[in-house]
Amino acid sequence: MPSSSALVPTTFASGAPLPAILTNAGESVIQRVLTFFTSHLPNQNTAEAYARAVLPFLSWCDTQGLGLEDVQAVHISGYLRELEKHRDLSETSLKARLAGIRSLFRFLVEGGFLRYNPAHDVRGPKLRRRGGKTPHLEGPDMRKLLDAIETESLVGLRDRALISTMAYAFPRVSTALRLRVGDFEASGAGYSVYLRGKGGEQHRQALHHEAASAVLQWLEAAGITREAGPALSRRLAASWPPPEGHREGDAA
Repeated sequence: MPSSSALVPTTFASGAPLPAILTNAGESVIQRVLTFFTSHLPNQNTAEAYARAVLPFLSWCDTQGLGLEDVQAVHISGYLRELEKHRDLSETSLKARLAGIRSLFRFLVEGGFLRYNPAHDVRGPKLRRRGGKTPHLEGPDMRKLLDAIETESLVGLRDRALISTMAYAFPRVSTALRLRVGDFEASGAGYSVYLRGKGGEQHRQALHHEAASAVLQWLEAAGITREAGPALSRRLAASWPPPEGHREGDAA
């Protein structure tokens, strides 16, 4: 078991003076902060990461003339905005900084050194998707995938219909798994599919002829027509054919 001194982050052990916001708060606060880094955090790596997050913020508080009890959510938010603007930190790095600050202040509250945690209500930056959307298969590769699906069974035909719809209509996976037989309809000279998205979002979308062909082949092999009644409410992702005794009206 390493000694507590061995667990002090190098940021503290370097001999650099502590931020005035700590020294002005008194020896008991300094000891509480040291306890946070040496005993409260699970390992040395976490302690080092949190020290890199917390100490620059405390030094920034010194430049603003803030005492420990003066720090409010607006100060923490302003500090994070400055980091984002002038240091071009990623959203992930900013969230890590906020996590360290929030954790230290929570520890001080739990020890009775502060009345509340000013970082509690500070919202971190939203993570933005970088580098484009999820990669998708190009035409030749998609054709290879669809051709590799066995079509000697209803399950295989169903899988090809479902994957074709996902490939050409681009719904979320969760949306595709909600698809029901009756969601496919003739629309003018082609076919369309009714998609139910997140948050109740619903819309009908034209279906690519490749996907429509796969769906029609499956429906024909399964003997499902527009007059099939309850079978139209059955989800594509359910087992096919339906297990014996299953009521088709049940949304499986």
